[in-house]
Amino acid sequence: MRAGAGTDNPVVASLTGGSAVQALGPTGGEWVQVQTAEGRRGFVSAQFLTSDAP
Repeated sequence: MRAGAGTDNPVVASLTGGSAVQALGPTGGEWVQVQTAEGRRGFVSAQFLTSDAP
């Protein structure tokens, strides 16, 4: 999870596969702003997100 949309932004947290997050913004782009269950916010590349539960 990064501080901003793009790999040039610093990593703010690591998520393991299957981690549940809530999308905070549009999900149609290359990067999506998300929030973890603990309340941490950041951006994740959309290629790593799915709406299917693990």
